[in-house]
Amino acid sequence: LDTLERPCRAGLARSDVAQRLVLAMVSEGIGAKQLEALPLGVSLPLLDAIRACRHNAPPDWPVRAYRLIGRDDLARQKQQDAEQRAAP
Repeated sequence: LDTLERPCRAGLARSDVAQRLVLAMVSEGIGAKQLEALPLGVSLPLLDAIRACRHNAPPDWPVRAYRLIGRDDLARQKQQDAEQRAAP
């Protein structure tokens, strides 16, 4: 059974669980190389969360999260928006 397919006991939707997993990976500094080194039983749910978020990325994520899920287009856009706000 895919544990992300059904809501968890706390009432969170699959997308909420996936987003929390991705943000936790970002905060712990986990990237593609670290995921490759993990056992399959550990990496598979994390990769599933990444895949779920790739197709429905939240608009308010940090650049590192967008990069982790393979959305370099959103990472560049976020950086450009920040640079425009910082420019006088």
